[in-house]
Amino acid sequence: YVHKDYVTATDSGSSGGEVVPDDSSSSSGSTGYINDDYVNLRSGAGTGNSVLTVMRKDTKITFVSTTAKSGWYNIKLSNGTKAG
Repeated sequence: YVHKDYVTATDSGSSGGEVVPDDSSSSSGSTGYINDDYVNLRSGAGTGNSVLTVMRKDTKITFVSTTAKSGWYNIKLSNGTKAG
């Protein structure tokens, strides 16, 4: 899981700018990237969950699902090594 402030969707269908999916526009399999450096990938939605790995800026990700109410997205790394 990663907080919405640190991800940008790349296939949302809009023209440029930072677009983060929400429940109405995101679907499983949407892709994006990490927009800041040293972002924690967590095991659950919230800072109280353990850190699985630390991602660098421009790391490619795939949205597994969204948790818009809490602002955390369930993602996996595009290389398939981690999910959270």
